[in-house]
Amino acid sequence: MFRILSCLTTAHDWRLVPVAALVCLAATLTAFRLYAKACAYKGGLRATWTGFTGVAAGAGVWATHFIAVLAYEPGFRTGYALGPTALSLLVAIASTAAGFGLASFGGPRWRAAGGALLGLGVGAMHYTGMSGLRTEGVLSWDPGLVLASLAVGATLSTAALFAAGSATSWRRSAGAAVLYMLAICSLHFTGMGAITIVPDSSVAVPPELLDHHTLAVAVTSLAVMILCAAVGATVMEGVGRRDSLRSLRGAVEALPQAMCLFDAEDRCVIWNSRYEALNIDSVVRLRPGLPFREMLEADLAAGQYPEAAGREAEWLDERLAARRAAPCTLEQRTVDGRWIRVEDRRAADGGVVSVLTDVTDLKRDAEVLAQARDAAEAANRAKSEFLANMSHEIRTPLNGVLGVADVLAGRPMAANDHELVEVIRASGRTLERLLSDVLDLARVESGRLDIQTEAFDLGDAVCSVAALAVPLAEAKGIALKVEAAIDADHVFGDPIRLKQVLTNLISNAVKFTERGEVTVRIVRNGDVYEFSVRDTGLGFDAATKARLFDRFEQADGSITRQFGGAGLGLAISRQLVELMGGRLECDSTPGAGSTFTFALPLPSAPKAPPADFPATAPAVGADRPMRVLLADDHPTNRRVVELVLDQAGVELTAVADGLAALEAFRVGAYDAVLMDMQMPVMDGLSATRAIRDYERDRGLVATPVIMLTANALPEHVEAALDAGAVRHLPKPISAPGLLMALAEVVEERAAA
Repeated sequence: MFRILSCLTTAHDWRLVPVAALVCLAATLTAFRLYAKACAYKGGLRATWTGFTGVAAGAGVWATHFIAVLAYEPGFRTGYALGPTALSLLVAIASTAAGFGLASFGGPRWRAAGGALLGLGVGAMHYTGMSGLRTEGVLSWDPGLVLASLAVGATLSTAALFAAGSATSWRRSAGAAVLYMLAICSLHFTGMGAITIVPDSSVAVPPELLDHHTLAVAVTSLAVMILCAAVGATVMEGVGRRDSLRSLRGAVEALPQAMCLFDAEDRCVIWNSRYEALNIDSVVRLRPGLPFREMLEADLAAGQYPEAAGREAEWLDERLAARRAAPCTLEQRTVDGRWIRVEDRRAADGGVVSVLTDVTDLKRDAEVLAQARDAAEAANRAKSEFLANMSHEIRTPLNGVLGVADVLAGRPMAANDHELVEVIRASGRTLERLLSDVLDLARVESGRLDIQTEAFDLGDAVCSVAALAVPLAEAKGIALKVEAAIDADHVFGDPIRLKQVLTNLISNAVKFTERGEVTVRIVRNGDVYEFSVRDTGLGFDAATKARLFDRFEQADGSITRQFGGAGLGLAISRQLVELMGGRLECDSTPGAGSTFTFALPLPSAPKAPPADFPATAPAVGADRPMRVLLADDHPTNRRVVELVLDQAGVELTAVADGLAALEAFRVGAYDAVLMDMQMPVMDGLSATRAIRDYERDRGLVATPVIMLTANALPEHVEAALDAGAVRHLPKPISAPGLLMALAEVVEERAAA
């Protein structure tokens, strides 16, 4: 160490040493700023910037070395050979370019390798240059100091690269540049301390060697170039940063949202006027470097966030935790009633981009929409309740009309009286169909009308529908034909809905035809059946066709007055056909009739045995008649059931409410229970559940309960089955339908 200090203080011109250090610092700082550029790119651009880094660093190292060499005064005449001097410059440039190139790949191993190469490259440049030294004496080297110089250079160069990292900031670049400068200077002066010159008068310095003046001019020129490059790089980088910042400000200001950019330490960097406007009530003025936490704390102290009242510290921790876990999106309500949506996104450098949106209007609109939705749901519930109540109120008296008509039709009477009874029955069925249409319309609107799939005889279904229209057709003197070779076709589908559609089409065709014929035609094409109903009636034009399938629409007002009808049949028929997988279409010519067509997929089904409708009550034992308990609050309904079951030989017990039914069930033994749903004191659902609890507590076999009610909506059916009923039979009932239901439940109970 003494030898090195002695060499530095006595064998060197101390005035040139600071110059060498200054040139070295300028070169290393320029090199590390260029190195930062290299780290930011890949491929060819990285190689280009690495080359610039090597030229700046290599030339700076070489200039530093020879400025220090010019300061070296051994007391003898010296000179420098051109070859080794020029070669040392090339070694400096190549080794520094390679060292920085390796380090630019990132990672500890690459930086360590790059640092070692930088240090050894400086040593190679130094000793290559010193090999060109010519003096009047014999030159020798201390191997220990030579190795020490190389070790110091490699160590400090590696430390410089680790300190720089990717060298994205001036602070890190400056720190790395100082370490690299120390590496260069330490290596140089340690290496110079390793020299020993023994005077020898026989050794002469050739005159053609580079003298100090020539070398000084070359080195000075190169040093000036390095300093200019350093200043230029600094200025250009500052100008570039300023231009980039100006462009960034313009881009940020052009954004439609309020935006603020925070650095990796969560401090304000740049924001637009919209962000400032949304934060106008903040008690802290926005400024570069303002920490986000400080903004929140000041606003919390001022009560800007009502939701944080009473839990400010906890709220602050939650907000900062969400920000650290960015990306995150949240909504905050301010003290003035505004709603601000905050979106935090993490940037590549660790900073945060905050985007603010005033969603106060959206919140208010959402509240209005929610209120409108609630009102619509309430109106829909009110409509459903109204339909349910109207269905109940209409079906109850209608049940009496049709029930009594069915009973009368089964008794012997005069021909004229029989005709009157049939008129009553037909009118009642028409009213029942209209009621069903209204309820079906409500079900379709709510999406609660379900299509069932079961096996049925297609021929029987079509013929039974056509038979209903025969009396009216014969009374008008028109022919009703069925053209279909489907007598033995058993298919899977919904027979109830198919009959409903055909009934509407056939009854309309007969209604609007005064002369000629109505033809029902079915053509099979594999599993697809094409149905058509053609008439020779009034027909209609294209304008009428365009609105014919709308609700409450008919051809014109005069037809409505002349023929009657609510205009629901075709609208519901089209919707039913679509639910079954088809499309109802029509074709018509005014005065020449109309044709309605649709096609349905009806896969083949195995033939089922025909069902026999019982005329009497099903057998439950040889020694007694069937016993049935009826609960219905309407006297007419009770009387209708009494008339139907009396003819069938059933022993009936009738009560007026659910509680009376429960008490009667506890003391009597019944084969089945007919239960109304809507009754005073105790409703039918509660009574059914109570009966099931009573049976379960005593280990009794469940007695079949048939819900016999005017509540015919799908939710009513589901509620009845959930309560424990085994059937839901809607009013108005028919005698065959009631007896068939009793027969089925008694048979099921016996089989169980």
